[in-house]
Amino acid sequence: MNTAQTKALAWTAAALAGAALAGYVVWFGLNYRQVGQYVSKERMSSVLENVPAIVRQADDIVSYDRVKRSLIEMNWSGKAPVKAAPQPVVKAPEPSALPVSKLVKIRAVRIDGEDPAGSLVLLAYLPDARVEPPPRASGTSGPASDTVAKLVGQHLDPPNAHVRVFAIRPNEVEFAFDDEGRAHETLSIHELPLSGFSIASGDSPTPRSSAPAIRIPIGSSSAAPPLKTQVIRPNEYRLGVEDVQYIGENYAQVLADEVRYERHRDPKTGRYDGIQVTEVAASSIASQHGLQPGDVVKKINGHPVTSVPEAVNFVKNNQSLYDVWEVEIWNKGQTKIVVYHPPKK
Repeated sequence: MNTAQTKALAWTAAALAGAALAGYVVWFGLNYRQVGQYVSKERMSSVLENVPAIVRQADDIVSYDRVKRSLIEMNWSGKAPVKAAPQPVVKAPEPSALPVSKLVKIRAVRIDGEDPAGSLVLLAYLPDARVEPPPRASGTSGPASDTVAKLVGQHLDPPNAHVRVFAIRPNEVEFAFDDEGRAHETLSIHELPLSGFSIASGDSPTPRSSAPAIRIPIGSSSAAPPLKTQVIRPNEYRLGVEDVQYIGENYAQVLADEVRYERHRDPKTGRYDGIQVTEVAASSIASQHGLQPGDVVKKINGHPVTSVPEAVNFVKNNQSLYDVWEVEIWNKGQTKIVVYHPPKK
C-alpha cells in the first residue's frame, strides 16, 4: 500500500466516525424528552416493590457464592473450593512431674569457694526429659553434644523449664521447682572428685584448680602445739596442727568422702534452718571432731547457717577474726555447743 492509498483509507475512516457521531447527536436530540423524562415517586416505589418477584422469575440470576469465587477468590475452575482441614491446637507441654533423677544426670561440677552462686554443673539430659540435643557446630564431625552447663539459679531447658539449679555443693546438687509446694530434690555427686572442676568417670579429665584453703590461726603458748586434735572435755576440743592443715586444705574432699548431709527444714515453718548430718564415716576426721549422724548444725559463732557453702564461706571470710569456734548443734530435741580451740605453740 502506497502513501496515497494510506491517506485515502485514513480519511475514509475519519468520515465514517464523523457520520456516526453526527447520527448519535441527531438521535439524542429527537429522543431527549423520553430519555430525560421525570419519573414519579409512585412509579419508582411500584418498580422496587416488584423486584423480589422479578428476581424469583429470572433464570439468569448468578448466586453470590459464584461471584465471590470468580471475582474475590479468583477461582475460575467452577468447582467449589476445598475446605482446609482444621489445624490441631498445639498445647504447651505440661511441666513434668518426674523426679529430677529421671530428667538429668551429672557429668561434672565446679565448686566456687569464693562465691557459691558462681558454681557450675554440667548436666546430660535423659530420654524422659524430652530435650532435643543442640545441633553440632558447622565443620565438626561426630555426634552432637548432650551436655549443658548450668549456673546456680538457671533453669533447665524446655519442657523442663520449671526446674532450676538451686545450689551446688561438694557432694550434691539441689534443684528447686516453680511450684513452691513441691519439695526440693537433690542428686548425689559424691562419686566425683571435687577439687575445682570435677569430671565424672568415663569422661576425659581436665586440669582443675584446688579449692581455696581455710586457715585457722594458731594461738601463742610456751607449750608445743598438738599435732592431732585433743578432747579437752565433752564437746570441747583442742585442734591439732596437722588436723587444721589437712581440714583447711581438703575440706571439700572431707565433706565428699566422710559426710553425707542435707539441708534441714524447721518442721513448724518449713523454712531451712540448718545443715543435717545423715552419715559420718567411722574413724574419719569428721567423727574425730565430734560430728555424729543426726546432728543439725544451726549456728557458727552465733551466725545462722542453712547450707554447707554458707558455712564454708562464713569460716573463710572470718578466719582472721576468731580464735575459738563455737558450733551450735541440735540433735533429738537437745541443743549443744561444740567448742574448738586453736592449737597452741
